[in-house]
Amino acid sequence: MPFILRIVVAFSLFSFQTALAQQTTWEPNFVLLDVKALTAGLGYLPNYLGQNVREKMDDCRAESAMFHFRVNSQGKVDSIRIEGNLRPDYQQTIVDNIRSTEGKWQLPSNTKPGDECWFIYPFFLFGYTYDCPKETAELYKTQQANYTVFSRLKLPTQTQYGILLSLRVPRTMSSR
Repeated sequence: MPFILRIVVAFSLFSFQTALAQQTTWEPNFVLLDVKALTAGLGYLPNYLGQNVREKMDDCRAESAMFHFRVNSQGKVDSIRIEGNLRPDYQQTIVDNIRSTEGKWQLPSNTKPGDECWFIYPFFLFGYTYDCPKETAELYKTQQANYTVFSRLKLPTQTQYGILLSLRVPRTMSSR
């Protein structure tokens, strides 16, 4: 197994293991009041976070990232961590989208200073598979398997590391 593929498989297994149980007692809700954005499907947090990032690439690359971010008791995102191989410009777009959620969190009535909640946003980006090196095709297959696992989970769900969010719904599906 090629070295890069082993790294991706190890990352995938570690990330999947994070989807095993621990309850978060304080959880803010994402609320978007912009009617134009709501009609575009952006009221759904995963779609909001993935906006302005292409859904499919025109190269052989298969990329993904897990974005871990924390919302504090003031409704501000005060920490972001990224794991994965998503190209830097797309990482930055998603980080900007995460930061722009400030002011869009409905805080629970029992909110106390020091409350916080971690969210985990999985993001997958696929290219094509024809005329690609064998190693790239294997990576693509591994990523497709990971995508399938995430898409079959009942999400969002509580995990040991935060609330694992659903995958974004492609525009072609969310507009139906």
